[in-house]
Amino acid sequence: MFWMLGEWTWSLFAYVLKIEPYPSIADVFYVFGYVFEVIGFTYLAVKSFAARKDLKTLIIWLISAAVIVMGVTSYLLNWIIFPFQEWGSSLETILDVYYPVASAILLVSSI
Repeated sequence: MFWMLGEWTWSLFAYVLKIEPYPSIADVFYVFGYVFEVIGFTYLAVKSFAARKDLKTLIIWLISAAVIVMGVTSYLLNWIIFPFQEWGSSLETILDVYYPVASAILLVSSI
């Protein structure tokens, strides 16, 4: 729902009002969309493993996922984002770092 609201808001700014939509209020919806999506995938994993009463495997998977996320995040930040980034305002800088990192976290949590 948050991503849908973000897309609608972004489209309103870009196509109807002809305003550059980055950064805008649409980014608030996108940020919350990532947060709730990761929470949802994590909740699903915890409930699935708890139903099977296999908490040892759950802990191993969660630790493995955390290590993968840290590795992917480190790679993204050090080799892709920081060297090629043209830094703008503080908000743009935060969002330029947040979106790829959040996408990596979301990818790992969905797997």
